[in-house]
Amino acid sequence: MIGRTDGGLARLYPHGHNTGILTGSVVALDVDTSDPATSDAILAMVADVPRVGASPYRIGMAPKRCNVFRTDSPRSKVATGVAHP
Repeated sequence: MIGRTDGGLARLYPHGHNTGILTGSVVALDVDTSDPATSDAILAMVADVPRVGASPYRIGMAPKRCNVFRTDSPRSKVATGVAHP
């Protein structure tokens, strides 16, 4: 199903918004805010963290961004619980 462009997954899983992937020792830092200042502030906090600052990333609807990096051990999901626009 990788690379589908026909909207098939959305039809199959209409309530699958914000669905993630269990990755074990691969971690995603999802900067999910539409506020550029908030996004910049978050990225500045992690810029010097080993494996994060220089990690590969994906930009969806800028300034939203997702950095992906490997850790030494698997981790559970962590969320800030803070909502931003």
